[in-house]
Amino acid sequence: MAKKKDKTCVLCVGSSGAGKSTLIKKMTLEDVKASSGAESVTQGCQIFSKKSSVPGFLHGPKLYFVDTQGWEDSSRTVQDNEIFLNIFKFLKENGITHIKCIIWSITPQERMTANLQRQASLINRFDNEDGNIWDNVLLVCKKMTDNKLAMQGAREAAELVQRQTKQKTTYFNCVGFTIIDDDRVQDKMKGYKSKHAGTCPRSKNATHHHPGQPYNTTANPINHTLSEQEFCNDDDCKVEEQTFVNCKSELCKVRLGGLRDLLFVWSDEEIR
Repeated sequence: MAKKKDKTCVLCVGSSGAGKSTLIKKMTLEDVKASSGAESVTQGCQIFSKKSSVPGFLHGPKLYFVDTQGWEDSSRTVQDNEIFLNIFKFLKENGITHIKCIIWSITPQERMTANLQRQASLINRFDNEDGNIWDNVLLVCKKMTDNKLAMQGAREAAELVQRQTKQKTTYFNCVGFTIIDDDRVQDKMKGYKSKHAGTCPRSKNATHHHPGQPYNTTANPINHTLSEQEFCNDDDCKVEEQTFVNCKSELCKVRLGGLRDLLFVWSDEEIR
């Protein structure tokens, strides 16, 4: 009888609205429903696998991502302990034999709260004889604000739990970012988009990257050369106005770079 293959997963945990589902969607390109606030969309564990077409991933064994219901869910009265046991049951039912990493999703919090302490305690329950579970925890902060303070509360909660259980304190990995679709980013971009549309030469003139050659169709042969400030929406040509995000002018690149630095904006490829 052939030996059953091990199945490894990345387990995503945290409060409702902290970005677990959004992160999995970015990582797998699967159709994962994500909430826009504190109300939970994920009403139980769900499993997703990385699509082969996802850019930014190295080839290797198949990896599964498990999305969990938000801890201290705002729409149900399920206790944290029950959610924890349901996770183990779900992993067993789906043949998951190993947890490669636990991604702990949070929102910026400078101070240690009771909720963060409770979440750290639940993560600590995944500890086993193989080593300190915190060696395999990645803290991910959604809507990053300050590089040092945003994750301070969660760090302190994890350190407290480790001290309480007499573990050697592990300083686990932490990352923070904001996705470009975030409302704060889009609000900041409105002004830049307006300036781009009004003054940027790559917004107002497409002739520099148009073929500039006679263009023929069987129905209507035409000379397909664009004049100044003209764009083409023909299905077979599609020379369109460059958006602010994709613009290669030095001014727009500087503005976008400043926005990325200010709000910690990461592209999908950087997140993966």
